[in-house]
Amino acid sequence: MSTEVRRVLEMPLTTVVSDPVRGVGGSPSYRGNWSPRLVERVLAWLEPRRVFDPTVGGGTTAAVCERLGVECEAYDLNPAPPIGVGNFDMLTDDPDKAADLILTHPAYWNVVPYSGSVWGHEPDPRDLSQIAAWPDFVLAMNKAVLHLWATLRVGGHLALLVGDIARSGRLYSMQHEIAWCGEPVRTIIKLQHNATSYRTSYVGRRFVPIVHEYLLVFRKTSPYSARVVYTVTRDVNLRRRELTWAQIVQAAVEALGGQARVDDVYREVEQQFGWRTEAAHWWREKVRQTLQGPRFVRVERGVYAIA
Repeated sequence: MSTEVRRVLEMPLTTVVSDPVRGVGGSPSYRGNWSPRLVERVLAWLEPRRVFDPTVGGGTTAAVCERLGVECEAYDLNPAPPIGVGNFDMLTDDPDKAADLILTHPAYWNVVPYSGSVWGHEPDPRDLSQIAAWPDFVLAMNKAVLHLWATLRVGGHLALLVGDIARSGRLYSMQHEIAWCGEPVRTIIKLQHNATSYRTSYVGRRFVPIVHEYLLVFRKTSPYSARVVYTVTRDVNLRRRELTWAQIVQAAVEALGGQARVDDVYREVEQQFGWRTEAAHWWREKVRQTLQGPRFVRVERGVYAIA
């Protein structure tokens, strides 16, 4: 066993990984490249015989595998990647050989547009980083995950490094919306040490920079089926029958701007919660009693606001 391999095998892996020093392998200047140290830790943990990386990017995975003597099938959509096979569409194409570890760092939506920017002269329509709408990106990414899953050998692992995106006060979470396949093994939080968040000045102290990523690891247990968990987004009507009177009155006052006259609250409750008022002849008394409770404050005679 070489000194390098022994060093890697002795590296501890916990559910929080922090590598201030990037390590050796791949191009550190490639946009979105990941740490060779993380690849080393994963290889030492899972001990794969063959690795498949469909988004080799700057070549980190392939370089680490070569150094540690692990066979690696490296591909990328880039027609001329620094290492491996180019023009590979992970939504439709298959590698030459099956693998027992798929290790990939896919695009974080359109945070870094790759085709036409990092490589090539024109945007490639197959490039997931060129998808404009978040729901369309999630759909395409989940299709890619399921396609990759079929390439994986039974007993093997799929390891995805994904991140969250914050825009205009909203969080777009890949780890929340990406499909979870097969048997979940670990969620590992990887701290970022060279992220643009550290080099960017943000206006106001309410913005919380994102300085971590998630390595999601799943095991394949069957050749024919997989338990797949994915996010379904739908609007839920909060005017359900289980609401308490305090919740009903709060919703009505908020709908009226956070402060309202009692008569206006009556009308709002009757319009929005007619099923409740029809079943209770004393509902006005209950609304008035609720307004006098601790959830509200009396602004002036007949006018209440949320406390």
